Amino acid sequence: MNIMTGTSIETLSDEAKTWTAKAIAGVIVADDVLKKEELKILREAIGFLDDAKLVNQIINQIKKRSLPELEQFKTDRQTAVKIIMILAHTAFVDTELTHHEIDYVVAAGKKIGLAKKYILRVIDWSQECVRVEIEQEKLMADGHKSKAKYTN
Repeated sequence: MNIMTGTSIETLSDEAKTWTAKAIAGVIVADDVLKKEELKILREAIGFLDDAKLVNQIINQIKKRSLPELEQFKTDRQTAVKIIMILAHTAFVDTELTHHEIDYVVAAGKKIGLAKKYILRVIDWSQECVRVEIEQEKLMADGHKSKAKYTN
């Protein structure tokens, strides 16, 4: 079970995928620490891009720890909500959230027409989602390790 179901990058338009991949790169470099969990999300995002030049540009920006320039992206509310949920999840997927990441996610959210108060609510929600996912993984692991004890 994934609480983030319905917010997959693959459900976005090509233009939204491109903008989101750049924004994910920005979230990753915002705190100047590259974490494997964040890079996994980036790999998924750039995997949906058809433009090899753009993919290389995004990768090079991350290597240089350079924030990508994000243009204003006018889109429908459903897409904007999916994008901000993806960005908030990326920021906290490593279970750490810096003020640089929060500031970046807020700035990105404003570029897709969302209000700061709403963006902060999504960040809070995303933190809870990640915590629940971690607990679920622990429960699954414990369940697999346990010995069956049947009663009549």
